[in-house]
Amino acid sequence: MYPQPSDFRSGAPGSAWVIIGLPASTAGERPTNTAAVGEGILASQWDVILKRFQTKAQALLGPSWSYDLVNKSCTGGTPRTPESIPAVGRWTQATAEALCALLCRSLGPTFAADAADAINRSTDTLPEGVVVPVLAFAFFVTHVGTVAAPTIGAGERTTYFELRLPGNVRLPYKSDIINVQSAAADSEWFAMFDPHTDAAPVPPSAGGARGSSSGLTFGRVLLGVAIAGGVGYALWSATREKPRRNPRRSR
Repeated sequence: MYPQPSDFRSGAPGSAWVIIGLPASTAGERPTNTAAVGEGILASQWDVILKRFQTKAQALLGPSWSYDLVNKSCTGGTPRTPESIPAVGRWTQATAEALCALLCRSLGPTFAADAADAINRSTDTLPEGVVVPVLAFAFFVTHVGTVAAPTIGAGERTTYFELRLPGNVRLPYKSDIINVQSAAADSEWFAMFDPHTDAAPVPPSAGGARGSSSGLTFGRVLLGVAIAGGVGYALWSATREKPRRNPRRSR
């Protein structure tokens, strides 16, 4: 129902996926490379994920921000604006700084410094400690505080820490020279589903207009409801039992 392994270097629809985990108190022994019963899958492609992250960062960081990536500091660095991180789906220096700046304003400077260290140490590929927060901000986090008073919604924080990549994941390349390129029809496509109970989502490139409507809208409905309630996976799990259609497409 979802490809093995999760591949962030492929442009094939749904090739890059992450597990929306169970709460730690009920997770028990989790499979290494697949979702356990009751867990969900968020599937897309790395360039689509990056474009969503870059668009979200523009909104969350506001008109002026910075992060000192070299010194791993929430203050200092090159002054940036939303135009510094265009939604092009490629990993750039400004994208790295935006991720750390968002962590400064949400989980605090220690988390930002850890991400900066992981970015600075990485060579060919981006590590899991960078990919997971990119996914969290792209799809789940709806607001942040300031450097002086970082904040994140309780449900969003829970979901953030319950996202996990499978052990055999193929992590994305760090260089923006080696780019993932999704099919034009899949340029905004993603899906959230329970692989144990739901039919496999059909990407627009495979299913035409009908595939675009059902797969993309279903994912967006679940995402929107989970975000609005702010209770992380628990609400995702509850709402997926009653999927609704939302005819309005928004970016």
